Amino acid sequence: MVQMVNEHNVLKGILEIPNAIEDTLNLEKNSIKQISIEIVKKNPKVIYITGHTNSFIGIGAKYAFEELTHTPTIAIPPNDLINYESAISEEHFIVLVSETGSSPGPVAAAKHLEKKGVPTLAITNTKGSHLEKACKRSILTHAFHEAHAITGHNAILATLYQIAIDMAKEQSKIKISTLNKLEDDLFKTPEIVRSVLNQKDNVKEIAQACKGDKDIFMIGGGPNHATAIIGGWLLGECAGLHGVGLDVEEVVHGPLYTGYPGMPLIAVAPEGKNFNKIIKLIEVIKDIGLKII
Repeated sequence: MVQMVNEHNVLKGILEIPNAIEDTLNLEKNSIKQISIEIVKKNPKVIYITGHTNSFIGIGAKYAFEELTHTPTIAIPPNDLINYESAISEEHFIVLVSETGSSPGPVAAAKHLEKKGVPTLAITNTKGSHLEKACKRSILTHAFHEAHAITGHNAILATLYQIAIDMAKEQSKIKISTLNKLEDDLFKTPEIVRSVLNQKDNVKEIAQACKGDKDIFMIGGGPNHATAIIGGWLLGECAGLHGVGLDVEEVVHGPLYTGYPGMPLIAVAPEGKNFNKIIKLIEVIKDIGLKII
């Protein structure tokens, strides 16, 4: 039987997320701004975001970079960079993310890219790590090392959002008032997370409703496709469930038909561009008998 991760460390990691985001944004503000200015000066044709946590960090950050800086952004696993070998050049900018800074894929990719003269940036939670040493530029996040890696992952994602905002400010293509509002919202994230974590009774109620289930769908749209992916991973890692994170547009193209009556579907549906899509989808799938949360 597969050994689940230490539940104490996972819970500690979740509870540390607000502090990690808060400390990183405050303590690294100047470093983030300087690197953001440098990226704008290089004016890359494409920004690649790569790392073993790339599937959700890269997807989540992609929307911020493309919407705010109008720079095409590709989320790509480090081992897949070889397939882009002929396409990547000094005209691109590569962001390598790793909470530990020791993941072999990102470290090997960083060393190879530096030899090619491709600009790289390491975002890691570990000072003096192999990844930090392999890149000319680095930003250190401030997450508690003994907690679960999800703490550092959230700090890395917040860092990427701040980079996108600072780049947009430097480009002066979007109203400064709009960007200041986005930055204010980003800095409010820790308090929002704390308020959610305080809803223990609601969380326990949902957990109780799903405790006998083996399969769970999670759906989200846009940046919250990334939320669904990491949610699915954590359900597997922490609870041994078959958690599947899906984009709201993909659910009806096959995965939906593997669902069965009583199977939970968790819909991540904040206000925004994808809200109505998710509500319409929920109306459609009610007939299947899924347990919608």
